[in-house]
Amino acid sequence: MKNTIVLLFVSSFLFQSCDEIQRKVNNIFGNKPKDQQSSASNDQNDARESNSKSNNYHSGSETSYRIDGPANFRTKASTKGDVVFSIYDNVGLDFIKDNRNNWYECGFYLSDKTNINWLERYSKRTGNQIGEVYSGSNLYNSHRELIGKSKAKIYVSRDQLSNKIVLYAYTARQNLR
Repeated sequence: MKNTIVLLFVSSFLFQSCDEIQRKVNNIFGNKPKDQQSSASNDQNDARESNSKSNNYHSGSETSYRIDGPANFRTKASTKGDVVFSIYDNVGLDFIKDNRNNWYECGFYLSDKTNINWLERYSKRTGNQIGEVYSGSNLYNSHRELIGKSKAKIYVSRDQLSNKIVLYAYTARQNLR
């Protein structure tokens, strides 16, 4: 009986992304993600959040970071990168892909409320469908909350497995708390 339950549990996740599976497994076994294990840093983050006078947005889905902003996101991991979108203060950051020299490649999961022109183009690397968001468009997170604005034409992708709309770029470490 136990093996059958485990087999059903595992098979139900076959069509979900690895990150989503990891999150669910952590929730089941009570493990916290690495970025939430330090209680000292969590206490500092809680204090900063409670002192914030900004809107209270949902937390990020895969990190405990929030935007200390408004924050600009750029095409390159330096001030030489073009600003492509700006995110409001206290918005929860959904994921971090990479960090180098105090610059983070990170991003957000958007909702279909964001005005996206879906193209008949697919990423060669991932197979995900590509869409365009035009300059001046409002950006809405997966909770359908207004979180920022595009400053230039930006490209997003729809993950094949999770069906999430993914937007990412670079921001300086000082823009995260």
